[in-house]
Amino acid sequence: MARRLKPKNLLFTERGEEWLKQFSPADQDAAALLVSNLTLISHSVFERGLQEKLEEQTSIGTTPFALFAVREVAVQESYFTQSTNSTSGQLNALSQGVDQGSEARIVTMIRNFCKSDPNNLLNHPDIEMMRSSKCRTVMLVDDFIGSGNRVLEFIKAFLQDPSYASWHSTKYVNIVVVAYAGTDRGIRAVKRHKTQPDVSFVRRSPSFFDAIWSKKKRDSIIHVCEHYGVKTSKKHMSLGYSRTMGAMVFEHGCPNNAPAILWAPKTKQKTWTSLFPNRSILSNEKSIFPAEVFGRGLQGSLFDVGQRTLATLILSPVTGNINENTLLVLAFIAKGQRKLSTLSFATGLDEQRCEKIVDRCIQLGLITKTKRLSSKGKAELDALRRKTRSNLGIPEIGEEYYHPSQLRRAARG
Repeated sequence: MARRLKPKNLLFTERGEEWLKQFSPADQDAAALLVSNLTLISHSVFERGLQEKLEEQTSIGTTPFALFAVREVAVQESYFTQSTNSTSGQLNALSQGVDQGSEARIVTMIRNFCKSDPNNLLNHPDIEMMRSSKCRTVMLVDDFIGSGNRVLEFIKAFLQDPSYASWHSTKYVNIVVVAYAGTDRGIRAVKRHKTQPDVSFVRRSPSFFDAIWSKKKRDSIIHVCEHYGVKTSKKHMSLGYSRTMGAMVFEHGCPNNAPAILWAPKTKQKTWTSLFPNRSILSNEKSIFPAEVFGRGLQGSLFDVGQRTLATLILSPVTGNINENTLLVLAFIAKGQRKLSTLSFATGLDEQRCEKIVDRCIQLGLITKTKRLSSKGKAELDALRRKTRSNLGIPEIGEEYYHPSQLRRAARG
């Protein structure tokens, strides 16, 4: 199996080295820590996750489905009017004359997905096609829900069409928004819209605020983002859009909720060299994006959460006899860290898979239903602490979960 590349390898590229040199020697460690904790989403990870989510939603919704790629639109005019080609009379799925990075990728995904069941999956249909096919569900597909404004404006443009507005008012059609990732704020904003759309996403957008760092380490990261952020052309976004400190970067582009020192474009007045200039990913950096989402690393995450004994014993990645993601979940819960977003940040898994691990641990009696470590779970961690690196004799597990064949007896007293 090919070795997965870590986010910190971005710093070993020519642009990464140039970016790091802009920081004082005292701040370079914090800048490197920021990059090392990015969640990198490759094209393959993005498309696979979004494809699975589309399959899931179309298996439970009301057919037929009309699928549309979310893009920038004018809210004063019907989406169908402004998207219709005046020459061919067909609907244009893509915007004209603008960057079409993620948009074009999603349009291609929708086209290929709809080929699997053309009677029930409609690829960017016009109003007449929706009417004749008796379409019942409109599915809006996006890569990332940041503030939620782009999705909300897209819905508003749909409502400018009298036929669609009538279908909505009679509850003949419903809206499902499917995205790869989204912020809490953006997801809430979309859900609150008067059309009451369902929102489904692969993973919640990770934030550096989800990292379990000491106050000193967290303060150093924020200092670096704010102190050097004023040197960029986007100083008002030093901590990212709405100060959310986004930690996710797609291979097709960097969201603007990430700290500005990572992506702010150069201007005549501001010559800061960004790692992802103007939110784009250059060819050298593309090679760093892994085939799977990379977690924080077992030992580092254990140190961060305060499990120093476990981290010291496990000097190298655990293989064969233990599932490190389950160990991380137990270790984090033992320290009172129960949020799925935090577990997702540490493991690199999406929240749905983290939830499955938590559920399995509950079934095995390792944690309680309120996500607190049980006496059996404590006994398991205590046993691990007593083991040496060469003798981690944990029962064999499957690919996804750690299944102890026999739970240890809880220590008395």
